[in-house]
Parts: sequence; C-alpha cells; structure tokens
Amino acid sequence: MDIYFDNSATTPLSEAARKSIISNLDIYGNPSSLHVKGFQAEQLLTASRKKIAATLNCTKEEIFFTSCGSEANNLAIIGAANAKIRRGNRIITTNSEHPSVSEPIKKLEEQGFEVIRLTTVGGHIDTEELKEALNPKTILVSIMHTNNETGAVYGINNLIPIIRTLSPEALVHCDFVQGYLKSTEIPEADLISVSAHKVHAPKGVGALYKRKGVRIIPQLLGGGQESGLRSGTENLVSVAAFADSAECINKNLVNNISRITKLRDYIKNGLSQIDGVGFNIPEKSACNIISVYFEGIKSEVMLHFLSDYGIFVSSGSACSSRKGKSGVLTSFGAQDKADFTLRISLSEYNTESQADKLFSAVKEGCDRLQKIRG
Repeated sequence: MDIYFDNSATTPLSEAARKSIISNLDIYGNPSSLHVKGFQAEQLLTASRKKIAATLNCTKEEIFFTSCGSEANNLAIIGAANAKIRRGNRIITTNSEHPSVSEPIKKLEEQGFEVIRLTTVGGHIDTEELKEALNPKTILVSIMHTNNETGAVYGINNLIPIIRTLSPEALVHCDFVQGYLKSTEIPEADLISVSAHKVHAPKGVGALYKRKGVRIIPQLLGGGQESGLRSGTENLVSVAAFADSAECINKNLVNNISRITKLRDYIKNGLSQIDGVGFNIPEKSACNIISVYFEGIKSEVMLHFLSDYGIFVSSGSACSSRKGKSGVLTSFGAQDKADFTLRISLSEYNTESQADKLFSAVKEGCDRLQKIRG
C-alpha cells in the first residue's frame, strides 16, 4: 500500500469532504439566481461561509471564496497595495515566502513599489530588523505563518503589535495556507489566505479573510460575486466540501495536532539513527513538516528511490520543484544542504507503522546510494 508523506503539497480527500461532494451534487443552481434553485445554492454557500468563518474566529461577512490559496494571496497583496498607494509605497515581506506571495510582490516592485525582504535565517525573523524596516510609508506587511519547505513558524502574532505601533496605516497579510488547521494559533492579521486542498478538500478552492472595514481593490472583475471582491460563479460543491472538511478537522484540532506532533518526533528520532541523515531544524517548527537531508545523496535520487517503494515525499515546495531551487533553504542558511534535502509532511492519516517502513527504505537507500556514489 502506498505511503503518502507529501501532505504539504496536497492532501487526500477526507471522508467528510467525500460525503459532502456526493450529498451536494444535485444542488446545481447558481447562487446568484433569484429562483428556488438559486436560493438553495445560496443557502449552501452561506452555510459554508459560516463554517469557514468559525475556523478563523470571524464572521461570515469577512470570508471571501477564491479559486485557490494562490489567488487569495494575489488578491490580498495586489489589492492592498493598490488600495493604499496614496498612503505610501513600502512593502515589507520575508525572503522565504511562497511564490504566490513573492511573485506578486516582485511585480509590484517592478511597478515602483519599494520592497524590504526580511531575513529568515534558522526560520527566525529578527524583530530589530523589522523595526528598522517599518516607517510611515509602509502600506503592507506580508509574512507567512508557516514556511512550506522548512516548517518554520514565524511567530506572526508576536510581530503584529510592532507593526501596528510603528506603521499604523499598514495592512498586515498572512499566508496561512500551511498553518491553517495545523496550529491553534490564528493570525491577528487584516488579511489571511487559506486553501482547501491542504485540509483534505478538493483542489480549486481557497478563501481570503478580510477584516471588516479593510479596503482592498478587486482583481477579478465581472458579475460582482463575493460581495464584489472576487467576481466569478463560485465552485459550490467544492466550497461546501472545503467547509465540511475544515469543520470536521477543527472539531478535533487539538487532538490532531498532538497526534501529528508525536508522529513527527517519532520520525525524527527514527531517521536520526541512520548514518548520513540530518535535519534543517527551525527555531520554532510546525507539527507536520520535517526538512531532512541525506549526506552525499541528491534529493531527487532519494525521492525516486523512495517512490519505487511506494513512499511519497517531496524535494521542496510543489509549486517550485519543477523550476529548480526555490531559495528557501538558502534563506534558511542551509544552502550547502539544498541539493540533498527532502520534505516529509504529515497528516492525521499517517501512522507509526508507515514511519517504520520509511526508516527501512531510507536506511536501504542510504546504504545503496552512498555505495554507488563511493
């Protein structure tokens, strides 16, 4: 049986999501239509919005559905920058953000915005460096909650009071895609991006939390859906599956985190017993991500070796893996290990029995591949 340890790339469907999809397939009306079928669809959309809002401790009016986490990030960043352009032009971010944050910020930089990228060596943000970067012209600060490659947790809620004090006009955005329903902490940001397929729901759905009273400029124009913030008919069946899966995970969140953390530590301990295996360990680490390297064995070689055994891991962010190095490990301070690093990412469905098979495969891989190298 296949063993899936690539849950930061995407997750298998939960039973709650499967049941939701099947039960809602016949609700085919357009939520914007005024007839009965449209009303049924609108009711389902509203109920789903309430469920997602509950997971973020906000109101349903503050939740806006998108096509994915990347769209939510783009909408938040470009929309906020365009809304605040008369107030200033400085944007602060980190040097290890997901491409769906770093690329739109790069585009804004090309358009004349000033961008400050905070260093994240060891998965840590220096508060003094942040303080020096903040000024009255700062209009947006975008810092992820959890790094998708190293598992570093950046402590956004410890940084927000500093931002509010030194740059009170700035909007704070948090890419919460990797931390969502993997942490009990909810970012105290103005804008928060999440994604369905990271929490055992279908691909093609994301959401943006926008704090009440915050203004950003829509980027997708048309029929004015999502209160005019994001036009386009909602992917209703997938939205409902997202909401049902998220609701189910949220009910068991503390137990899930405890179980995944225990498994993470079990895996780290087991792998540490194997010669030539080491870790890129953040100062503060997510419960579900392990960045591990193999001395002298290229990451793709080990990845394919494990894949032949039906064990699936990744060589970094799925959004970057086909484009070469993402630079995250260099930003982390592990540039010498970047070519030899794999990411193991867990969910509540993984077990110690699966981990034991991972240990056996890794040990065999290290023995065989290092001999070939020698």
